[in-house]
Amino acid sequence: MVQNQKKQPKQTYNWRKQTMAANTWNVKIKEMLAFGDDETINTVYYHINVDLLNSDHAWRIFTDEDMGKVPVLDYPSTHTLLKELQKIPSCIILIMRVALVHDYINDFGGAERVLLALSEIYPKAPIYTLYAKKNSAAYKRFKNRHIIESWFANLPFPDKLISPFRFLIPMLWSKFDFSKFDFVITSSSWAITKGIKKGKNTTEICYLHTPPRYLYGFDSSRRYKNKYFQKLLKAYSLIVNHFMRLYDFEHAQKVDYFIVNSKNVQLRCQKYYRRDSTIIYPPVDTNVSKDNSKLNLLIDLPKKYYLAGGRLVAAKNFDLIIKTMNKLYLPLLIYGSGSEEKHLRKIAGPTITFLGNINDHDLHYLYKNAICFVVAQRDEDFGITPIEANAEGTPVIAFHDGGYLETVIEGKTGIFFDELTSKSLAKAIKKLEKNKFNPTTLQNHAQKFSKKRFQQQIQKFIKSKLQI
Repeated sequence: MVQNQKKQPKQTYNWRKQTMAANTWNVKIKEMLAFGDDETINTVYYHINVDLLNSDHAWRIFTDEDMGKVPVLDYPSTHTLLKELQKIPSCIILIMRVALVHDYINDFGGAERVLLALSEIYPKAPIYTLYAKKNSAAYKRFKNRHIIESWFANLPFPDKLISPFRFLIPMLWSKFDFSKFDFVITSSSWAITKGIKKGKNTTEICYLHTPPRYLYGFDSSRRYKNKYFQKLLKAYSLIVNHFMRLYDFEHAQKVDYFIVNSKNVQLRCQKYYRRDSTIIYPPVDTNVSKDNSKLNLLIDLPKKYYLAGGRLVAAKNFDLIIKTMNKLYLPLLIYGSGSEEKHLRKIAGPTITFLGNINDHDLHYLYKNAICFVVAQRDEDFGITPIEANAEGTPVIAFHDGGYLETVIEGKTGIFFDELTSKSLAKAIKKLEKNKFNPTTLQNHAQKFSKKRFQQQIQKFIKSKLQI
């Protein structure tokens, strides 16, 4: 029988018994300190100055009275920090080495928003990844973080090679050793980013976006048109994916705790890994834009338009949305980039406009002024973009399936369509045009998925599991 959650032993160390060497901080340190004793302050000063501010440690300070409500103190200098510490009669100093792990850094989607929110909690934590594509939408967000890539990143076009060479993934991750860290958060979906090599005192918390879709029969990011290539790919996948599934299951058992992004993924986690999990919805940018300035994009927008966008991959069914808008001759704006962009541009009619990757200001502007936002993925893991649209007071048309069932309320925040056909989608569009949506209701709904809420729940979960 598989153990669902592993209990970590509670460990306490005496600060003053630690040696002064800078390489000793690969253990958890926890102690009550009374700041009135000069010797204690000098010891704290030394360790913080030598070992913390010049390293990749993530650290937090909580008051003894109420650990749960005090925010992270991240001071630019030891002097400023100690000045604040002396205001607290007694406190707990918890020093932990933290690492973040993510599939790869390329497109900027929901998984990358999770990684960004985690890196804001732990700004000094290094980010380990298979590769980081320079100048990509995601890399621009993380370029100031400490990114550590695998050797695969040194190959030409790693973003093109990673899928056909997926059988290398076990070897790539095995080259990273996380035994020096106290806890590691793995952000896992496509690249089986979990079950990392760790020490006996290292805790791994996996934020599971989904088990790899290509391993378990879900729609994946690419559709190949060539029939002979499809047959070859199917034969290759039957062999390689079998061993990858075994590897995926084995490494899922090495995770200490699972967090999932939806009830939908929670069911998959139980079905494929036989593991329990905790749902923490991913962070959504729910800050309503107060900037009414015009678009930075050099295009003339239609007065009324429908909006779609994100990763332009096959699983998102943008081709269905485009074909429907072609038939209805309705204006549609599409933002984002991805492997299917070239094909989608070919089938787009005169009312379809591609915007490419856009900045946050333009995205908020487009959400706010759209008739509605359209999503059509089958068995979506969660679906962040509908919530982003709601945050700007814009309703959603969504396929009645997967994570959308958790984020869209029929008639209040959007309209569902039941079949992945142009006829069914066109019917939903006509239904939406007859409905009146209250922007305040939409915005209040979106606040349930805010980034602040996500970060608070993550920190609460970590503290409870690490017994701090």
